[in-house]
Amino acid sequence: MLIEFDNGMDLDTNDGNVILFVKNYLIQSLVMEPIVKKLSEEFDNVCFIIISADDVSSLDEDYNIHSAPSILFINNGTLLNCIQGIIPENILRSKINKTFN
Repeated sequence: MLIEFDNGMDLDTNDGNVILFVKNYLIQSLVMEPIVKKLSEEFDNVCFIIISADDVSSLDEDYNIHSAPSILFINNGTLLNCIQGIIPENILRSKINKTFN
């Protein structure tokens, strides 16, 4: 399920989060966004959140994000994995399955 990000949102409360940090002007971010949206329809047990790092710079610091796109896998407040850059849909699907199933 895809959840719209809200500045007051606590990203650590859900059992499984896949968070995509994007910079709206980067081609790499534009490539990853539809992939994450598509995968969000396949996984009922995982919350997908897309966050523009341009709008929420404090989260860049909180999660030590140095490039966009970055995909974070968080479970019960614990950062399990972070992938930076473009990742093919099939590999991302596999990583989500391994992390949350």
